[in-house]
Amino acid sequence: MPPDVLKKKPPKLASTLEDRGYLLSDEIFSAVENMKGKTEDGFTLAIEHYKRQSGKYRRGHIEFIDTATKKLKDYNLHQDIKMYKRVFSLFPEKEYIPPTRMMEEFYHMPRHQDAAIQILQEMEDNGLIPDSEIRDMIKDRFSENSEVMYKFQRMVYWMSKFANANPWPVPYHPPDDRIELAKAALRRMSFDINTKIDVWTAENVEDLKAEDEGEEDDFIVSAQSPEQQDLIATHPTDKPVYVEGRHYVYLGSARMTYHVLRTDPPQEGSEFYGIAPDEKEEEFWSDDFDSWNFFAAEEQTAIVPEKSIHEQEDGTILSMCITGSPSQNTLVTWLRCLQDTNPNLENVAVVFKLQEPDAILNYAENHVKEGGPS
Repeated sequence: MPPDVLKKKPPKLASTLEDRGYLLSDEIFSAVENMKGKTEDGFTLAIEHYKRQSGKYRRGHIEFIDTATKKLKDYNLHQDIKMYKRVFSLFPEKEYIPPTRMMEEFYHMPRHQDAAIQILQEMEDNGLIPDSEIRDMIKDRFSENSEVMYKFQRMVYWMSKFANANPWPVPYHPPDDRIELAKAALRRMSFDINTKIDVWTAENVEDLKAEDEGEEDDFIVSAQSPEQQDLIATHPTDKPVYVEGRHYVYLGSARMTYHVLRTDPPQEGSEFYGIAPDEKEEEFWSDDFDSWNFFAAEEQTAIVPEKSIHEQEDGTILSMCITGSPSQNTLVTWLRCLQDTNPNLENVAVVFKLQEPDAILNYAENHVKEGGPS
């Protein structure tokens, strides 16, 4: 790194010492990125260079710590606890420990404690539980009764509980393979333990091959259980099914889009529930008052088939899929692949209800700005 990086005079826009500190920090990281790129070695080099050049009292270390904390995600180091320890080591030891208990109660050195708390907050946002080494670093720099230590204690207590609260934990580092990632997400969303995951790629489906040589081949990962196949087999041909999406699903830090094949829920008065609508209405408006029951609980006389877990209040879920490119052409290919095990789909009308989730959010925000109901 050029030795004169920290000797450059900041531009006139830096009217305060704090602004100059941030500009100097940006210059250090810019010089490192030109030499090493956004790598772990480059980040470590920037910290070591600052330690050598800032002197005993670490002038401008608060601004540099703020900049380094924000740069962790740019360098893809936001889930590496060693990098947080290196940033925390920039606080000089024994400098911020209040001499009396009274000074501890009055939030001693607030700007410095805020910077340290921000480091811990970044760790919490990225799911990292601080260890005993970080505790010793806090004790040597801010004392046992500082707000930084209280933040550390809250994190250790609650995060250790929440980390083991889920009986089906998500892998901390999701797989890099998109197909394996899609299979894991569909398994997690499927309630039925008999759900089967099918994968179609360009090797066995001609329509999934990329049109251009530089593009990546498409794929389809579908989830369907035998019970859902039975629901499709008994679905009336005069009622449509819907392909809805895009919906978002998160597996750790990885976000994927999925689509759902569903149909409308059966009406309560339909023949599906054992009573025809006309018969039920005629029975209700009967003039035979002796059969009316005003004071006792009514007994169920109709034989109602038990609902499956796929029949929800807003519709019956028939299948789910995650595709490489969530276009309508790929979804049509998905339906064609489903027809091999669901031949009744050929006789049922399919309605595509595709919409971006971001578009729905933007519409709601614009509606509120125009004076609509909030």
